[in-house]
Amino acid sequence: MLGIAPTRTTNMDPVKTDPAVRSRPAKSATPSSSAVSSSHSLPSSINSSAWQAASEDSVRLWMSELRWYVESDCSNVLHNKAIPQQQQLQHQSILRHQNCLPASPRVSIEMLELNSRKLLADFNAVLVSIQSSQLKRVHPLLSALTSCLRGFLQNLHRLLSMQQPVSLPILKPQAEVASFREIEETLLTLCSNLDTANSELLDVYLYAMSLPAVDARFLVMNGHLPPVDAVLRLLAEAAEAFAAVLDAAELQLLERVVNAVRCKTSGANFTAALRDLLRLAMKSERLSCLVAKAEAVETVLQVCSDRTQRKFWPLALRVLSCVCCVEESIRRFDQSNGLATVSGILGELGNSELVRAEAAGVVAQLTSPYILGKGKDLLGCLTSHAESLVKSLTLLCKEADCHDVFLLASAAIANITFISPASFEYMLKYNTVRALVDACQLSKAASLFAKDQVATVLANMAAYAWCHQSLTRHNAIELLLHFLSESPMGSCRYASSSSSGVKSSACERLQQKAAIALGRLARDASAAQIVVELAGANRLAQLCRRPEERNNSDAVLVAALAALRQIHDSVGSEDLEERDVVQLIRPRLSEAFLACSRLDESYV
Repeated sequence: MLGIAPTRTTNMDPVKTDPAVRSRPAKSATPSSSAVSSSHSLPSSINSSAWQAASEDSVRLWMSELRWYVESDCSNVLHNKAIPQQQQLQHQSILRHQNCLPASPRVSIEMLELNSRKLLADFNAVLVSIQSSQLKRVHPLLSALTSCLRGFLQNLHRLLSMQQPVSLPILKPQAEVASFREIEETLLTLCSNLDTANSELLDVYLYAMSLPAVDARFLVMNGHLPPVDAVLRLLAEAAEAFAAVLDAAELQLLERVVNAVRCKTSGANFTAALRDLLRLAMKSERLSCLVAKAEAVETVLQVCSDRTQRKFWPLALRVLSCVCCVEESIRRFDQSNGLATVSGILGELGNSELVRAEAAGVVAQLTSPYILGKGKDLLGCLTSHAESLVKSLTLLCKEADCHDVFLLASAAIANITFISPASFEYMLKYNTVRALVDACQLSKAASLFAKDQVATVLANMAAYAWCHQSLTRHNAIELLLHFLSESPMGSCRYASSSSSGVKSSACERLQQKAAIALGRLARDASAAQIVVELAGANRLAQLCRRPEERNNSDAVLVAALAALRQIHDSVGSEDLEERDVVQLIRPRLSEAFLACSRLDESYV
């Protein structure tokens, strides 16, 4: 039996022992029976070598192990103490606010979001420590994590119980309430299992530390140590249960906000509830999905259908445009026939420009290429409302006095052109091209972003030969050549460093789309001749030869080379020889690209 070697107590002795702790090394030097039995059986030769190594200097061994027993307790105490550091101030304010009545469910959700980010960071710290084999850090980190999870559940119950009830009661299915309790009990059970696994991991780690290096490496190589697989599995299950508890709690709070909208009590509370939905939907796609599950889309559409709530339409439409960025929201929007409601608001001339602009923002959001892939069922509905949407948006582009209004309307039209060719017939019917070209002569379309939307419409229309005559008649070629003259150096000369990159990208897209549109229009010989007469070929050649004019963009280079070749095929090489662009056309496209590209090549 391993014990403490007898020592003589003098004033010079560095260590004083007491009878109460003399039996401790026997337990600490050798792992507990439960820990050893939970791992694989150990060879007898290794056990005998461990006993022999421990008996050489038991006091030194006990001192080396003593810090592992107190480190977890010290870590737990420090974790609960308020450390006055800058990164802790925000978390401290959240904890202090949990002891008082929250101002609204939105504030409660924001508090939960901040706490969840802190807990997710703790999950990640434990995972990184295990993956990097820093097992001595796992025990205090895992102990702190389980303690924080239990504290989170306690604060969650307190926070939900302090919420003020709304006048319209929330009737939750019994199965949903039971499911929330089951998830909570599952998380508590996983915390207990993690504590047990953490203790076993510590015991086995301490035992490995007591062995010689050769024997410890033998155990690790043969899979006996460390038993981290169970900890990783429990950690993954705890993270999943924590996410489920967080979603269920935030869904309850969101239902209170939606009910406040559904009640339509006072104007101030009604507006505050809509603003809360807007702020929460803008935070993340996960919260947008939870907002949709709380039936916010159906409730807000009812507001937009109620003419007595007309003064709240701009804010309600803004909520719809922010929420409808996830598949759940788009599906509910389609099931509620929301596009008909929005199209009606957009086409009603009695509505203010602000209301129609917000409705155009909803259409632009729903028809954007990124969003449209999430709601494929919405394609048929968009096609059926294409004529009314094109008519209303074209009129809004004509009447808009503000740059933001024109940008939303032109973006919606540009997105509709990607849906079906039928929309081009309505654009020719309602003179959409003329409205866009005329707007580009005014200040409301002076930005690169508005010009980008106009270039998108012109490029998509130029893909169809039956649209060429209308584009030529309404001076679209002159406008496209003006777009080619936009330079990223000139547009970003006085811009800040943060916005210069965004404007450079917008200028590249504008040049590329203008070159594509000119190349498509050049299939018509008369349109190609107009491009040559207006020195369009010279500008295309300049974009090819001067990389700084196109911000070193290879996409603009390819579009310009393709446009030059199409012009050459339509008008011949006689007029182009005088402009010294034939050498960009005669070689193959790949050779011309390599000659003009600024790609750095290394032959090392």
